[in-house]
Amino acid sequence: MRYYCGAPLINEKGFKIGSLALIDQIPRKLDDAQKNALILLAQQVVNFLN
Repeated sequence: MRYYCGAPLINEKGFKIGSLALIDQIPRKLDDAQKNALILLAQQVVNFLN
């Protein structure tokens, strides 16, 4: 693993219940739009879990 980027999964009570992560064998760099998309996806995962 040469690349890791993650966004926390935080429920409505503020508890961190996990993370949504990107992992790759190639080093990468996310731009701001991609970082925001990862955060939005993490929020959607929490919504689906609720």
